[in-house]
Amino acid sequence: YHSIYDSHEWMRRQGDPGFQYHAAMAGLWGVAALRLANADVLPFDYAAYGRDLVVYLDDVPSGLATMVGDLIDQNLERDPARRRLLRPGVATITVPDAGVAITIRLAPEGIEIRDGTDATAQLSIVADSDRLMELTSAPLRFGLPDALDRRGRAVLLDVATRRVRIGGMFLHPRRLARLSSLLSVT
Repeated sequence: YHSIYDSHEWMRRQGDPGFQYHAAMAGLWGVAALRLANADVLPFDYAAYGRDLVVYLDDVPSGLATMVGDLIDQNLERDPARRRLLRPGVATITVPDAGVAITIRLAPEGIEIRDGTDATAQLSIVADSDRLMELTSAPLRFGLPDALDRRGRAVLLDVATRRVRIGGMFLHPRRLARLSSLLSVT
């Protein structure tokens, strides 16, 4: 990485006095560029690269999984009383505009968040990223968006007009209220 302290002067004094490493890397990249330019066939195995890349990508949680996990962890740390909300349940959140979906599995022992959806989920939330952010920042009353507050009414309007779709909200209102409280930043 680079910082504001990686100036030419710092490099001259501390990082690479005499610029020997710079010269060596320039020579290495120059030779690599010449060999690739003169090759009849590029010496790359794109199929192997793709297979390896998929293996690593499957091990890395999406930004949504990380964000939701961090949000819940912060909420539980800030308000330990929220631990009572950790009752068994499975929910999925799908964000079509970002092309990601996660599954949240709640249990008294803790939370498991992973990429992808789960057919056994009791709740499924589908919302674009901006609406999802509004959902987490709306003030709550009894675990649901507060209809007496402007932001809460905006979220309820999104649900009513299906810009935010919540499957299972009528079958599992308590689970929805608990999940909302865990995800709420208010």
